[in-house]
Formats: sequence, C-alpha cells, structure tokens
Amino acid sequence: MKYLALALASAALTGAQTPAISIRPNSAASALVGARTGVPILGYIAGPGSLELRPIVGTVKGAQLGANVSVPLATKRFFVPPREHYLLLESIANESLSVWSPAKGSVAGTSAMTHPDVVAFSARGEAAAVYAKTADRLQVISGLPAEPKVATLPGFGKLDEVVSFAVSDDGGAVVALMADGTALSFAGAGGWQRLPNAFGAHALLFVPNTHNLVISDPSQRLVTLLPDFGSSRILAQGIQADRLAFTKEGDVLLAASSTQGKLWTVDLKTLMPATVSFSTIDTLLPLRDGRTFLLSSPGLSLLTLPVDADGAAAFITVTR
Repeated sequence: MKYLALALASAALTGAQTPAISIRPNSAASALVGARTGVPILGYIAGPGSLELRPIVGTVKGAQLGANVSVPLATKRFFVPPREHYLLLESIANESLSVWSPAKGSVAGTSAMTHPDVVAFSARGEAAAVYAKTADRLQVISGLPAEPKVATLPGFGKLDEVVSFAVSDDGGAVVALMADGTALSFAGAGGWQRLPNAFGAHALLFVPNTHNLVISDPSQRLVTLLPDFGSSRILAQGIQADRLAFTKEGDVLLAASSTQGKLWTVDLKTLMPATVSFSTIDTLLPLRDGRTFLLSSPGLSLLTLPVDADGAAAFITVTR
C-alpha cells in the first residue's frame, strides 16, 4: 500500500494569520552576527546553558568559536535545525513558536503550538514536527524558515509512547518512532499505520527532498531504505547507528554511534560504506554549507566531506 503524503491544504492550516508575539530581539541579539567583520558563519554551538548560543566562525580548516549571541527576550528554549539558517524559539508566555534568524536579527511568528515536548526537523531543516505529549497534539511546520505553514495531524490515543519523529522536507510525509521500536506512518484519511519492517528502529530520517525513509536498526545492525514507503532496501550492514544525517544534496548518508564513537558514511549511488572512529560523538548536525557536520559539542569537533584530493574525511577541532 502506498502511503499518501500529508496535504498541507489551506483547510488544514491552524490559524490563518501570523499571531503577535512578545519575543523580540534585544539590542545585542539584533546585531548581525559576523556582519561587521565579514567573517563567514559555519554554524552555531548550543549550550552548555539552556539559552547559550555561540557561532562557529571562519573556514572549516580555521574555525573558531565566536562570542555569545544574545537570545531574544522572553525566550524559554530554542531548537537548532540542520544547516542552522534559523532557530525555532519557544516563548516563556503561552505564545506560538517563532522563527529567529541570528544572522539577520529578525524574529517572525508562526501559528504552531506554544510548548512542545518533542521537536524533530527534516534533513535540510525545511520542515519540523512538533508534539505535545499531554495534549496528544501533533503539528507539522513546513516552508521553513521564510514561509512557515502549520498543519495539525491526528494524535496517537492509547498507542505506545512516541519517542521521536521523521518528517520530509516538504512536510508531506511524517513517521513516528514509538518506544517499542516500531514506527507509524501517516496515511492521510487512513490515519496512522505501522511499518512492519521497522521493528527495533532507533533512528529515522527522510532523504532530502524525497519521501524515501532511512531506518537504522541497531539490534539487527542494519540501515535500510524505504523508497516512498515501498519495499525495503538494505543500505549498509554491520552498523549500529543511533544518529543519522545527510549532506544537503542527499547523496551521502552519515550514520553515527554515540556509544561506540564510530561514524559511517554511505554513498547512496554506490552503496559503499566507509567507517571512521572517533573518541566522542554526542551529536550529528549538518552545518550551514550542508557538507560539514558537528560531531561533538564539548570537544567542538567538525567533520567535512570531502577535504582532500582523495576525498578523505577529516576532523577539525574548533578552537575556543
């Protein structure tokens, strides 16, 4: 059965107008990051504090950690998407999520929910799934960051607890990962339906600009591809990955194990995996160029694909 994409029709939108919000840039946040010096921004480092944010500036081979960026006033939390062209902000007050561009110093409201428990971004950060557990309320925000549109999907009722989501870049396909390792896809009028070959799934991600789903199953040491929710295809074996990411073109899949300190890259054309070992991998986030990845926030280590003439990957430690 072919699962239909979620239609983001105007009738499904929650709220017809952009609401007024009180999150506004303060004087420091409104300054354009890096604009005065002309230094390029590779991405951002969040933490260790809940509202701390610092830019990674310079080039990949000469990256440095910039000064703290002041977060807009009345912000409770922020969420950093892949490629980091914007951040989603949660307000202290009961106001909808907003879109903040640190580089432009702009904040724009959406009609999305106020205080989500789970936020999951698409591979390129162009869509997000936000979920409130107590209310069992799920929304998909597409068109990020410039033209956010919000659609509300059915909840999960008495089904098992939701752990995370995968959402396509167009917001038209959504999969929920459940606590028991199974996965549910949204099939339009058919509601939520289980993916039978996703048992044991630990990480899910759609290939950029497609409805082709990648599933990592550490228990079987497999990474598989479901083209448009069709028959599964093995991408790599012997991989126990709990984190997935793509290059912006979607030609290379990165799969990482935070417990083993290993990273695998899989060329989707040749299906040839390569393994790189590293001491600490606590995240796997594509930076703004779409081919450089943040692997470790404490160690501030970056991986770029490729950097040498032979196409080899390299690790760069960002200086503080």
